[in-house]
Amino acid sequence: MKLIAIKADTQAKGEFLFDAADSAAHAERFTIEDYAFAYRKDGKVEVKEHKSKVGRMFGTHIDKAQIKRIAEAAGAEDAFVFVLAEDKIADAIGTRVRTVMGSDMQTYEVDGETLTETTGTDPTYALTGEEAAFAAESDGIPASNTLLTRIPVS
Repeated sequence: MKLIAIKADTQAKGEFLFDAADSAAHAERFTIEDYAFAYRKDGKVEVKEHKSKVGRMFGTHIDKAQIKRIAEAAGAEDAFVFVLAEDKIADAIGTRVRTVMGSDMQTYEVDGETLTETTGTDPTYALTGEEAAFAAESDGIPASNTLLTRIPVS
């Protein structure tokens, strides 16, 4: 098992990443033992956790106190998404984040309370033409700060 941390410079980016991990886990695209989101609210570190079915069944989980201490030692605006998974899955998630986000989000391997940066330490895979175009175009799209709802159109 490997625990990785992905640092986002804002709570909104961290929440987006946490929700992406949640969606991928529910769609069973890969198996994540556990994942959590640590962020600051009113100067205090908050942790949002989610255990997968596998994590609950076998008792593998992220230590909430450990990630809280890591987040407290970080910068005031930094948010972290922590992912616990088999080594190759954790590595693939880190590689994907580095490929899509570039240097916008740093990735780390977690050993105790020590973070070892892995951003830029391994080659990323090439984005397909559509993925690259989408990534380039998305830079100019403003982030939504409202809830999106579906309404019937007649």
